[in-house]
Amino acid sequence: MKKWISFALILALVVLLPATVMAKPAYAHEAQNKVKAHAVLNVKLPVYHVTGGTSDQVDDDNPYKGHITVTTPRGANNLIIRGVIDELKKKTEYSVWVQKLSGYTGTYLDRNTSLHYYKLVLFKTDDDGHGNFHLKIADKDLPAGTYELQVAVNEGATTVAATKKWLEVTVK
Repeated sequence: MKKWISFALILALVVLLPATVMAKPAYAHEAQNKVKAHAVLNVKLPVYHVTGGTSDQVDDDNPYKGHITVTTPRGANNLIIRGVIDELKKKTEYSVWVQKLSGYTGTYLDRNTSLHYYKLVLFKTDDDGHGNFHLKIADKDLPAGTYELQVAVNEGATTVAATKKWLEVTVK
């Protein structure tokens, strides 16, 4: 009787083991595809002083203390842009402009249609000249595609800080 139980157990292992081993690669492949489909971009960029009051003249030898982070998350928003900047004027209002948002249909404070440049948010610095901002661009407001972005900080109509041109970002 023991021989039959051992034989049945071995036979079951021989029959079931290959099926189990063969099933794992298919599952692993599906898991890899899901990870790729939900890959995120999370880039921390230096923000620089500009010369001539324009984001076309980024002084990459003269960074501000701070950074701008660009993220494409897995969720309800295609694009999130956050910034933390020190050394700005104290108690001053600044605006954040994002360039090249071709096809953007969301709300904005101002825009330059020929450059696809949008003023999206305002922030005010504190008593020490420290400021920060956070903006979300929703899926419905930005078509899927690849964008070359630059983020600029303006005081009035004058650009005082910007990232380098161009950060390539793909949103899906």
